[in-house]
Amino acid sequence: MTVFSTNSFLKGYILIWVLLFSYMPISKELQAQQIKLRSFSKIGGNFILHDMHGNKVQLIDFKQKIVILFFGYTLCPDICPNTLFVMADVLKQLGEMSSNVKLIFITLDPKRDTGKRLNEYLSIFDNRIIGLRGDEKSTVAITKKYVTRFRKKKLGSTEEYLIDHTAYTFLIDQNSTIRYIFPYKTTPGFMVKTVIKLLAETS
Repeated sequence: MTVFSTNSFLKGYILIWVLLFSYMPISKELQAQQIKLRSFSKIGGNFILHDMHGNKVQLIDFKQKIVILFFGYTLCPDICPNTLFVMADVLKQLGEMSSNVKLIFITLDPKRDTGKRLNEYLSIFDNRIIGLRGDEKSTVAITKKYVTRFRKKKLGSTEEYLIDHTAYTFLIDQNSTIRYIFPYKTTPGFMVKTVIKLLAETS
């Protein structure tokens, strides 16, 4: 039996992180930080991948929306579930404004993260999160554009592995330009304020 081979096992794993996430320390410095939107024109940009149902998807498909983008993988033991809880909470706090926002999760592990697996995993957090995947070559190319580093870390002598990766979350405007880069453990409240500021700027 492979790790997380059943949906019930995966839900149990997520439940543990729900409890742990409730006690995750919050950075007061980040909460108090003044929000300054920038244009990171030298990084990021369009990409072509496939969604959880096999449909071709490009970043420019969401030009009428603000995009919150994160790179991770379904077997990630900590950073990814924590960040996905934050992203789901952002949608809830935005309320009706969430219709102007798309959340995208790009897998760093296309070999194991099939479309079905991504769908099952992400739906536990919020079924509005869009999971995207490509082959290994396109994954490497996109992560370079988004200055995201990752590498496989084997677990002993087995074929199982974890992936060490950077944990930035990118806020992208309707012109496909990165406007803010959130570090790991950014609070949902700070993200919401930043999204609202960007919405106000572009409305």
